[in-house]
Amino acid sequence: MVAIVTHASAPKPARSYGRYRYCAVLDVPYWLASEFEAGRWAPTMISARARGVYRVLRTYRRAFEGSTDRCAFAIQLREAHAWALAFNSAGDQAEAEQLIGAGGSA
Repeated sequence: MVAIVTHASAPKPARSYGRYRYCAVLDVPYWLASEFEAGRWAPTMISARARGVYRVLRTYRRAFEGSTDRCAFAIQLREAHAWALAFNSAGDQAEAEQLIGAGGSA
């Protein structure tokens, strides 16, 4: 399973201008992650009910999407990408237990 970062539009607060977006890290199968990176597939919603999504790993609150890299949404997106990279680099829990338990007797 692979963590991917996706985003969706969010309702804006009353009496405000601009666009607001949600950001989330989703857990999807390996083959679907390659389709996502190629631009041929995208989850329809930020939910575990979306087709191909195993679970929602992390969600972020709505944030203003400005025109610079210092806006709140860009900061959240960078944090989400860093979190997904750490999740994908962690390895599989079952493989780690198997390596520990496979030691021979001394």
